[in-house]
Amino acid sequence: MKVDRKDRIEIAIGLLKEYRETGDFNAITHADMIIHPMATVHPKREPCPEKQSGKKPRKELHKEIGRRIREFRMESGMSQEELGQRIGLCRLSIIAYEGGTTRVSIPTLYMLADVFDKTIFDLLP
Repeated sequence: MKVDRKDRIEIAIGLLKEYRETGDFNAITHADMIIHPMATVHPKREPCPEKQSGKKPRKELHKEIGRRIREFRMESGMSQEELGQRIGLCRLSIIAYEGGTTRVSIPTLYMLADVFDKTIFDLLP
């Protein structure tokens, strides 16, 4: 049975809702595995205009998300170690997220939003 992109998105959303209801990290892992193949299955695409002009929009996006994670963590009075423990990651992962050197997955964004009592959109620029 072949699963198209729309079905993958619906399955991932269902798993994220399951996480919100149960707090089961396995649902997040499964959603992450379903979402990631979508990013690599694209057929030939036209080059991104930002890449041709030498700009680095993705790096700036990751840095801005990281800045917001740090801001919300500091507002909550948590250390990087505490935040990592609450979402099941190590302190080094939190450092990488805050520094903008590592992409934050969608399921991780949902977990961070829950910890900070914010919406996922508060973490996005």
